[in-house]
Amino acid sequence: MRRKSLSTLKVIIQAQYLNFYQVGKFAHIFQRNYMMALSTLFSKDFQNLRKRYQILLLKESQQMGRDSTQIG
Repeated sequence: MRRKSLSTLKVIIQAQYLNFYQVGKFAHIFQRNYMMALSTLFSKDFQNLRKRYQILLLKESQQMGRDSTQIG
């Protein structure tokens, strides 16, 4: 049960993060140049950033798992 709620939370956090990142970073670009925004969105830098964020999230969830086993 706990594992399921954690993975659900992770998906929600990822979705919120990506929405925030896309809106925050690219809103002004979308207004000026849609194609430029798309190429930025699919660029290697953005992919690397997403990968790093997912790794960070994974480490965090593993740490949370360890903490909960120590407490229980």
